[in-house]
Amino acid sequence: SIFIGIILIINAISIGNYQRFDLTSLSQFTLTSQTKEVIGQLEIPVQVLLFFTPADPYGISVYATSLLAEYQNLTDQISIKTIDPDEHPDQARQYGITQYQTIVFETQNGYRAVSPQEIVEQAEHTFTSAILEVTGIVQKKVYFLTGHGESDINTQTPNGYSRAKIGLLDNLYKVETLNLSATPSIPEDCTALIIAAPQQLLTSDEMKIIERYLENDGWLMILTNPES
Repeated sequence: SIFIGIILIINAISIGNYQRFDLTSLSQFTLTSQTKEVIGQLEIPVQVLLFFTPADPYGISVYATSLLAEYQNLTDQISIKTIDPDEHPDQARQYGITQYQTIVFETQNGYRAVSPQEIVEQAEHTFTSAILEVTGIVQKKVYFLTGHGESDINTQTPNGYSRAKIGLLDNLYKVETLNLSATPSIPEDCTALIIAAPQQLLTSDEMKIIERYLENDGWLMILTNPES
């Protein structure tokens, strides 16, 4: 009787205190605080269409479905529907689907397709960015200057800045590179320009471009090594 009583009490408490726990070694189903904030403030419905087939050798569908369930736990504005593109090729053509295991995020404003490669590489960032895009929320964009031997944002070498890039992506910034010799101006959507440990001098023309950017209230971060 005591045991049954304890079980009943635990169940009564759990009804009003629902929790999910991520026990994976890399916490791959734990959303960042930035994503939670964005999803918690959604004001328009977002439909998520999963163009999945049963044949999925890489397990993309299982991972993506589990991750999207975490999004649904934060809001009632997200609905999820699975569509087999082989059984419904007309719907696949409607969204321009060319790969199996593609996900489409759609609102009244439009849609954004997420490829399986994007899911494997940066699922949460890509999902949240897609939601921001289709709901009309503009993401801030950070540019890393290139062309002078700067640290590479895509390598994991000791001098690489891949972790910095991942950190910015996790904080919902868009990250791109900028070569002023090829693009002789700083894009208007640049929230901040980062010059990471250049090994060669900037040209006088490049300096003038950056000076004009700063005069127009631009933000610049310069990272240099000692005695460079």
